[in-house]
Amino acid sequence: MSEQEQAAERPPWSFRFPGRDKVAIVGFAKPHRDQAPFHDPSFEIWGLNNAYIFMPPRPHADGRIAERWFEVHSEDLYGWDLRRPGRHVDWLRNFPGPLYLLEAREDMPHSISYPIEDIARRFGAYLTSSPAYMLALAMAEGFKEIHIYGIDLSTDSEYAHQRPNLEFLIGLALGKGHQIVLPPNCQLMTGDLYGRGKFNPGGERHSREQFSGRLAALERRKAEVAAELARMQKQLTLLEGAQLETQFWIGQTPQGQPQDALLASMAGPGKQIVEAKGAGGIGGQHAAV
Repeated sequence: MSEQEQAAERPPWSFRFPGRDKVAIVGFAKPHRDQAPFHDPSFEIWGLNNAYIFMPPRPHADGRIAERWFEVHSEDLYGWDLRRPGRHVDWLRNFPGPLYLLEAREDMPHSISYPIEDIARRFGAYLTSSPAYMLALAMAEGFKEIHIYGIDLSTDSEYAHQRPNLEFLIGLALGKGHQIVLPPNCQLMTGDLYGRGKFNPGGERHSREQFSGRLAALERRKAEVAAELARMQKQLTLLEGAQLETQFWIGQTPQGQPQDALLASMAGPGKQIVEAKGAGGIGGQHAAV
């Protein structure tokens, strides 16, 4: 298919540079972000958020660092200095290429509302990260080669839950005939082969290191359980003591003690209780003698 025919099939909002059929999506993960083809003019470079803090200028592109930029977060987030330190909004405002936002802003002349309705119609509304938005757009625009650098989505605290969606889209792209290129040390699309370990010819086997690691984990768990058991035993002892104390006070208070026993305890040893009568006494009262 000729370039003209390919261009005719692209969505009307496409900004794909003529003659370029390769794009590199670049994120923050240090192990391989610098492997991106910044100096290869046959690529479009797509950046996101504030990745400009490490991306070098492209000599063949009038010094700009990327052809397109993505900031698909709310204005409250990307305008918050604690999350985007420095003059992030000013940088976005001055970016010379297409700038994809959730909603375009009049004060950002190159900003574009991300075409979420069209993308969701093409690939579904399962899009859980900025890289997912970028990959879906690259597919919609018909790039033959899609390279991904600086993206692992392996941090449990924030990004790991986004990884399945991006890997799903990678599989979808492969099924649609796109070539996906990942760095050798990228964590995406990796894992042991079920039942065969890491392509072990003899099948999956437990090594001494695996057994040692398992034993160490069991020892740690045993210590945790023992500590918890000691804590609970202490709590049990305190509860039993509180029960005994409560039972004692039940026998020492008027509410829990028969009247005769209460009067006897008030009299003390060697004394007896008599009912006071006559002029000097008050009927119905008792006195110790």
